Amino acid sequence: MIFDEMKDEVYQNLLGFTRAQEQVTHLTAPITEADLVVPIADAGQVNRGVIEIDDELIYVDRKDTTSSSATVPPYGRGYLGTTASTHDAGARVINNPRTPRDTIGKSLNQTIRSVFPDLYAVKTTEFPYVAARLHYELPRDANQLLTVEWQPSGPSLVWMPIRFWRSSVTAQVVDVEVGDAIEPGRPVRLTYGARPIELDDFSVEFCDTGLDDNARDVIVYGACSRIVGYQEAARLQSEAIESQTQAQLIPPGATLNAGKYFLQLHKQRLAEEQHRLQTRHPVVLHNTRF
Repeated sequence: MIFDEMKDEVYQNLLGFTRAQEQVTHLTAPITEADLVVPIADAGQVNRGVIEIDDELIYVDRKDTTSSSATVPPYGRGYLGTTASTHDAGARVINNPRTPRDTIGKSLNQTIRSVFPDLYAVKTTEFPYVAARLHYELPRDANQLLTVEWQPSGPSLVWMPIRFWRSSVTAQVVDVEVGDAIEPGRPVRLTYGARPIELDDFSVEFCDTGLDDNARDVIVYGACSRIVGYQEAARLQSEAIESQTQAQLIPPGATLNAGKYFLQLHKQRLAEEQHRLQTRHPVVLHNTRF
Protein backbone atom coordinates (compact mmCIF):
# COMPACT_ATOMS: atom_id res chain seq x y z
CA MET A 1 0.00 0.00 0.00
CA ILE A 2 1.36 3.41 -0.95
CA PHE A 3 1.56 6.40 1.40
CA ASP A 4 -1.35 8.18 -0.27
CA GLU A 5 -3.62 5.17 0.28
CA MET A 6 -2.64 5.07 3.95
CA LYS A 7 -3.82 8.67 4.27
CA ASP A 8 -7.16 7.61 2.77
CA GLU A 9 -7.39 4.78 5.32
CA VAL A 10 -6.78 7.16 8.22
CA TYR A 11 -9.36 9.58 6.82
CA GLN A 12 -11.91 6.77 6.49
CA ASN A 13 -11.28 5.58 10.05
CA LEU A 14 -11.79 9.08 11.41
CA LEU A 15 -14.97 9.96 9.53
CA GLY A 16 -16.55 6.57 8.79
CA PHE A 17 -18.83 5.79 5.88
CA THR A 18 -21.85 7.83 7.01
CA ARG A 19 -20.68 11.43 7.17
CA ALA A 20 -21.65 14.86 5.93
CA GLN A 21 -20.43 15.33 2.40
CA GLU A 22 -17.69 17.88 1.85
CA GLN A 23 -17.91 20.57 -0.81
CA VAL A 24 -15.76 19.19 -3.61
CA THR A 25 -14.91 20.22 -7.15
CA HIS A 26 -11.81 19.78 -9.36
CA LEU A 27 -9.19 21.68 -11.34
CA THR A 28 -10.03 22.30 -14.99
CA ALA A 29 -6.38 23.00 -15.87
CA PRO A 30 -3.01 22.31 -14.25
CA ILE A 31 -1.42 24.91 -11.96
CA THR A 32 2.17 25.49 -10.90
CA GLU A 33 3.42 26.18 -7.39
CA ALA A 34 3.43 29.94 -8.16
CA ASP A 35 -0.03 30.37 -9.75
CA LEU A 36 -2.43 32.63 -7.84
CA VAL A 37 -5.50 31.94 -10.00
CA VAL A 38 -7.02 28.46 -9.58
CA PRO A 39 -9.32 27.31 -12.42
CA ILE A 40 -12.08 25.10 -10.99
CA ALA A 41 -15.07 23.31 -12.43
CA ASP A 42 -17.68 24.71 -10.01
CA ALA A 43 -16.88 27.96 -8.18
CA GLY A 44 -20.07 27.50 -6.18
CA GLN A 45 -18.35 24.75 -4.20
CA VAL A 46 -15.59 27.10 -2.99
CA ASN A 47 -15.88 29.82 -0.35
CA ARG A 48 -13.42 32.40 0.92
CA GLY A 49 -11.05 30.56 3.20
CA VAL A 50 -9.00 27.38 2.96
CA ILE A 51 -9.18 24.82 0.18
CA GLU A 52 -7.12 21.67 -0.24
CA ILE A 53 -5.59 20.34 -3.48
CA ASP A 54 -3.67 17.08 -3.05
CA ASP A 55 -1.61 17.74 0.12
CA GLU A 56 -1.45 21.52 -0.24
CA LEU A 57 -3.66 23.94 1.67
CA ILE A 58 -4.44 27.15 -0.23
CA TYR A 59 -6.11 30.28 1.11
CA VAL A 60 -8.72 31.71 -1.26
CA ASP A 61 -9.31 35.44 -1.14
CA ARG A 62 -12.25 35.54 -3.57
CA LYS A 63 -13.97 33.49 -6.24
CA ASP A 64 -15.36 34.32 -9.66
CA THR A 65 -18.38 32.30 -10.75
CA THR A 66 -18.25 33.80 -14.26
CA SER A 67 -14.74 32.58 -15.05
CA SER A 68 -15.12 29.67 -12.61
CA SER A 69 -11.91 30.39 -10.77
CA ALA A 70 -10.57 31.24 -7.33
CA THR A 71 -8.06 34.00 -6.59
CA VAL A 72 -5.28 33.42 -4.09
CA PRO A 73 -3.42 36.20 -2.22
CA PRO A 74 0.40 36.28 -2.29
CA TYR A 75 0.57 34.47 1.06
CA GLY A 76 -2.09 31.92 0.12
CA ARG A 77 -0.03 29.17 -1.51
CA GLY A 78 1.43 26.53 0.82
CA TYR A 79 -0.86 27.78 3.59
CA LEU A 80 -0.46 26.70 7.24
CA GLY A 81 2.92 25.07 6.78
CA THR A 82 2.07 22.97 3.73
CA THR A 83 4.21 22.98 0.61
CA ALA A 84 3.19 24.84 -2.55
CA SER A 85 3.41 22.41 -5.46
CA THR A 86 2.15 21.73 -8.98
CA HIS A 87 -1.24 20.09 -9.46
CA ASP A 88 -2.66 18.30 -12.49
CA ALA A 89 -5.95 19.02 -14.21
CA GLY A 90 -8.69 16.97 -12.61
CA ALA A 91 -7.12 17.12 -9.14
CA ARG A 92 -9.73 17.18 -6.37
CA VAL A 93 -10.41 20.54 -4.72
CA ILE A 94 -11.92 20.32 -1.22
CA ASN A 95 -13.44 23.38 0.43
CA ASN A 96 -12.57 23.76 4.13
CA PRO A 97 -11.21 20.20 4.59
CA ARG A 98 -12.07 18.58 7.92
CA THR A 99 -8.76 16.75 8.24
CA PRO A 100 -5.99 18.05 5.96
CA ARG A 101 -4.00 15.32 4.24
CA ASP A 102 -0.76 17.08 5.16
CA THR A 103 -1.70 16.69 8.84
CA ILE A 104 -2.52 13.02 8.27
CA GLY A 105 0.84 12.45 6.58
CA LYS A 106 2.72 14.12 9.43
CA SER A 107 0.82 12.05 12.00
CA LEU A 108 1.67 8.84 10.13
CA ASN A 109 5.37 9.73 10.18
CA GLN A 110 5.20 10.71 13.86
CA THR A 111 3.78 7.28 14.60
CA ILE A 112 6.47 5.57 12.53
CA ARG A 113 9.07 7.34 14.68
CA SER A 114 7.30 6.48 17.91
CA VAL A 115 7.09 2.69 17.39
CA PHE A 116 10.89 2.39 17.41
CA PRO A 117 12.56 0.52 19.11
CA ASP A 118 9.53 -1.70 19.82
CA LEU A 119 9.29 -2.26 16.08
CA TYR A 120 12.30 -1.95 13.83
CA ALA A 121 13.40 -2.55 10.28
CA VAL A 122 15.34 -5.80 9.80
CA LYS A 123 18.31 -5.43 7.45
CA THR A 124 21.36 -7.46 6.47
CA THR A 125 24.87 -6.68 5.35
CA GLU A 126 27.76 -8.91 4.28
CA PHE A 127 31.54 -8.69 4.22
CA PRO A 128 34.38 -11.14 3.43
CA TYR A 129 36.11 -12.57 6.48
CA VAL A 130 39.75 -11.58 6.91
CA ALA A 131 41.70 -13.82 9.28
CA ALA A 132 43.97 -11.04 10.53
CA ARG A 133 41.09 -8.63 11.15
CA LEU A 134 38.99 -8.50 14.32
CA HIS A 135 36.74 -5.46 13.97
CA TYR A 136 34.18 -4.89 11.20
CA GLU A 137 32.20 -1.69 10.82
CA LEU A 138 28.44 -1.96 10.46
CA PRO A 139 26.16 0.46 8.59
CA ARG A 140 25.46 3.61 10.57
CA ASP A 141 21.73 2.84 10.72
CA ALA A 142 22.37 -0.36 12.71
CA ASN A 143 20.78 -0.14 16.16
CA GLN A 144 21.06 -3.71 17.40
CA LEU A 145 22.81 -6.78 16.09
CA LEU A 146 20.48 -9.77 15.82
CA THR A 147 22.49 -12.62 14.26
CA VAL A 148 25.98 -13.22 12.90
CA GLU A 149 26.44 -16.03 10.34
CA TRP A 150 28.99 -17.19 7.80
CA GLN A 151 28.76 -19.33 4.67
CA PRO A 152 31.28 -22.20 4.34
CA SER A 153 32.55 -23.20 0.92
CA GLY A 154 30.69 -25.97 -0.87
CA PRO A 155 27.51 -26.53 -2.83
CA SER A 156 25.11 -26.42 0.15
CA LEU A 157 25.16 -22.58 0.45
CA VAL A 158 23.99 -22.95 4.05
CA TRP A 159 24.65 -20.14 6.53
CA MET A 160 26.22 -21.27 9.80
CA PRO A 161 25.77 -19.33 13.05
CA ILE A 162 28.90 -17.82 14.57
CA ARG A 163 29.29 -18.67 18.24
CA PHE A 164 31.81 -16.02 19.26
CA TRP A 165 31.05 -12.35 18.65
CA ARG A 166 30.39 -9.15 20.50
CA SER A 167 29.28 -5.73 19.38
CA SER A 168 29.51 -2.21 20.74
CA VAL A 169 28.21 1.19 19.71
CA THR A 170 30.71 4.03 20.02
CA ALA A 171 30.64 7.39 18.27
CA GLN A 172 28.00 6.24 15.75
CA VAL A 173 30.13 3.26 14.79
CA VAL A 174 29.22 -0.33 15.55
CA ASP A 175 31.97 -2.96 15.52
CA VAL A 176 31.56 -6.72 15.61
CA GLU A 177 34.31 -9.05 16.75
CA VAL A 178 34.32 -12.46 15.12
CA GLY A 179 36.12 -15.28 16.92
CA ASP A 180 35.17 -18.56 15.24
CA ALA A 181 37.33 -20.72 12.95
CA ILE A 182 36.02 -19.17 9.76
CA GLU A 183 37.53 -19.78 6.34
CA PRO A 184 39.33 -16.64 5.15
CA GLY A 185 37.56 -14.92 2.29
CA ARG A 186 34.16 -16.49 3.03
CA PRO A 187 31.18 -14.14 3.43
CA VAL A 188 29.94 -13.16 6.87
CA ARG A 189 26.32 -11.99 7.08
CA LEU A 190 25.05 -9.70 9.81
CA THR A 191 21.34 -9.27 10.48
CA TYR A 192 20.53 -6.12 12.43
CA GLY A 193 17.67 -3.90 13.52
CA ALA A 194 17.43 -0.32 12.26
CA ARG A 195 15.18 2.70 12.75
CA PRO A 196 12.20 2.67 10.32
CA ILE A 197 12.37 5.16 7.47
CA GLU A 198 9.70 7.87 7.29
CA LEU A 199 7.54 8.26 4.20
CA ASP A 200 7.99 11.51 2.28
CA ASP A 201 6.21 10.97 -1.04
CA PHE A 202 2.62 10.03 -1.83
CA SER A 203 3.67 7.16 -4.12
CA VAL A 204 6.14 5.53 -1.71
CA GLU A 205 5.20 2.03 -0.54
CA PHE A 206 4.75 1.29 3.16
CA CYS A 207 7.32 -1.50 2.90
CA ASP A 208 9.93 1.20 2.17
CA THR A 209 9.82 2.03 5.89
CA GLY A 210 11.50 -1.32 6.53
CA LEU A 211 8.58 -2.45 8.68
CA ASP A 212 6.62 -5.59 7.86
CA ASP A 213 3.39 -4.98 5.97
CA ASN A 214 1.46 -6.56 8.87
CA ALA A 215 2.41 -3.53 10.97
CA ARG A 216 0.61 -1.10 8.67
CA ASP A 217 -2.52 -0.89 10.83
CA VAL A 218 -0.33 -0.17 13.88
CA ILE A 219 0.76 3.04 12.15
CA VAL A 220 -2.76 3.87 10.92
CA TYR A 221 -4.35 3.51 14.39
CA GLY A 222 -1.56 5.53 15.95
CA ALA A 223 -2.10 8.36 13.47
CA CYS A 224 -5.86 8.30 14.13
CA SER A 225 -5.30 8.63 17.89
CA ARG A 226 -3.11 11.68 17.30
CA ILE A 227 -5.46 13.46 14.92
CA VAL A 228 -8.70 13.26 16.92
CA GLY A 229 -7.28 15.78 19.37
CA TYR A 230 -7.38 18.38 16.63
CA GLN A 231 -11.06 17.65 16.06
CA GLU A 232 -11.89 18.21 19.74
CA ALA A 233 -10.01 21.52 19.65
CA ALA A 234 -12.26 22.66 16.81
CA ARG A 235 -15.28 22.32 19.12
CA LEU A 236 -13.88 25.14 21.26
CA GLN A 237 -14.91 27.63 18.56
CA SER A 238 -18.26 28.05 20.27
CA GLU A 239 -19.01 31.32 18.53
CA ALA A 240 -20.11 29.33 15.47
CA ILE A 241 -23.82 28.47 15.47
CA GLU A 242 -23.03 25.09 13.94
CA SER A 243 -20.68 24.26 16.82
CA GLN A 244 -23.29 25.25 19.42
CA THR A 245 -25.92 23.08 17.75
CA GLN A 246 -23.54 20.14 17.42
CA ALA A 247 -22.51 20.45 21.08
CA GLN A 248 -26.11 19.65 22.06
CA LEU A 249 -26.01 16.42 20.06
CA ILE A 250 -22.43 15.29 20.71
CA PRO A 251 -21.17 15.83 24.28
CA PRO A 252 -17.80 17.49 24.90
CA GLY A 253 -14.95 14.98 25.03
CA ALA A 254 -16.62 12.54 22.64
CA THR A 255 -13.79 12.82 20.14
CA LEU A 256 -11.24 12.31 22.91
CA ASN A 257 -13.01 9.07 23.80
CA ALA A 258 -12.61 8.07 20.15
CA GLY A 259 -8.94 8.96 20.47
CA LYS A 260 -8.60 6.62 23.46
CA TYR A 261 -10.25 3.87 21.42
CA PHE A 262 -7.77 4.28 18.56
CA LEU A 263 -4.89 4.49 21.04
CA GLN A 264 -5.96 1.21 22.63
CA LEU A 265 -6.12 -0.44 19.20
CA HIS A 266 -2.66 0.97 18.44
CA LYS A 267 -1.17 -0.38 21.68
CA GLN A 268 -2.78 -3.80 21.22
CA ARG A 269 -1.53 -4.22 17.67
CA LEU A 270 1.88 -2.81 18.62
CA ALA A 271 2.27 -5.50 21.30
CA GLU A 272 1.17 -8.19 18.84
CA GLU A 273 3.61 -7.08 16.15
CA GLN A 274 6.41 -6.74 18.69
CA HIS A 275 5.84 -10.33 19.81
CA ARG A 276 5.74 -11.53 16.21
CA LEU A 277 8.98 -9.69 15.43
CA GLN A 278 10.69 -11.19 18.46
CA THR A 279 9.47 -14.64 17.45
CA ARG A 280 10.90 -14.27 13.94
CA HIS A 281 14.17 -12.83 15.23
CA PRO A 282 14.72 -14.28 18.72
CA VAL A 283 17.69 -13.37 20.86
CA VAL A 284 20.52 -15.71 19.87
CA LEU A 285 22.80 -16.92 22.65
CA HIS A 286 26.46 -16.44 21.84
CA ASN A 287 29.83 -16.15 23.56
CA THR A 288 31.33 -12.71 24.05
CA ARG A 289 34.70 -13.91 25.34
CA PHE A 290 37.17 -15.57 23.02
